[in-house]
Amino acid sequence: MKLVDEKGRLFGVINVFDLLVLCIIVSLAFFAIKWVRTAEDPSWTRVKTLQVRCIGISIIANYKVELVTEGSEMLNEDGLVVARIEKILNNEPANLVVYSSKDGEKLFFKDSKENRKLTILVDILSYERRGEIYSCMTDLPIKVGQDFIMNTKKYSINIDLRKILMGESSE
Repeated sequence: MKLVDEKGRLFGVINVFDLLVLCIIVSLAFFAIKWVRTAEDPSWTRVKTLQVRCIGISIIANYKVELVTEGSEMLNEDGLVVARIEKILNNEPANLVVYSSKDGEKLFFKDSKENRKLTILVDILSYERRGEIYSCMTDLPIKVGQDFIMNTKKYSINIDLRKILMGESSE
């Protein structure tokens, strides 16, 4: 018996072209099912999460100082704590205020006696990807000099990261 007969059928049973089309359809169905399952539950990817402790500085108005307390938390849309103020290290008068745009671009400076400079120890939920640590708040790498906005139920402040301390991991 020939592998392909004179009519182009494999083992005399199925046309070679039909077999090729059938293989393509089956493989597309397999990948479509795999893609749908991954979109519904991405737990097949093992993500190493970290609690990264950072020291940051926030220049805020005097009326917000009493709202910023140790234990204040920022939640994401799923209710997961993505940032927590662990400790307020220093609270001193701010001599200089920097106003920034939404994109973090510095717009202008102003001397002020109406603001306070808080040095904060903040705990940020993050994950490791390709050797870098990314914030779960912004999906950007955590780096010294990075600004992020901490939104809680009571207030919103801008924190400038000055020092990154490593934290414990969980999976």
